[in-house]
Amino acid sequence: MRRSGGFCAGSAASGVFMLDLRQVGKRFGGFVALREASLHVAEGEFVTIVGASGCGKTTLLRLIAGLDQDYSGQITLRGERIAGTSLERGIVFQEPRLLPWLTLWDNIAIALDNAPLSAAAKKDAIAAQIALVGLTSLMAQRGIVVKVSGIA
Repeated sequence: MRRSGGFCAGSAASGVFMLDLRQVGKRFGGFVALREASLHVAEGEFVTIVGASGCGKTTLLRLIAGLDQDYSGQITLRGERIAGTSLERGIVFQEPRLLPWLTLWDNIAIALDNAPLSAAAKKDAIAAQIALVGLTSLMAQRGIVVKVSGIA
């Protein structure tokens, strides 16, 4: 659910979220990779970060993992500021999951290459998967040649 410039995955009864990002910003020189990003995750919740290439997903995850400490805002895990790497947190990079030279559409379509479906049924199935993860508007905005990246 979107809330005031950030995302709230749920609510913590105690007021302390398991993972809490508040107004996080990250710049690379003059390039703004993240601007006032907020994310609140309660214990036991499962969150997926999905978006177009270059929107800041990997940057955000690198900050949560403690791989980069040069940012503005606040990132805490169970109420403690994340300062550096820890065995409590890890990151799995996307390379084995997506084929970066293919579009979003084509990355999904490749799984249906040998499926016993008509071309129309495959097209419907691909569109349904894109809708399932909330990227239909991105496809409509940029067309089916949009490139994406993702984290697993």
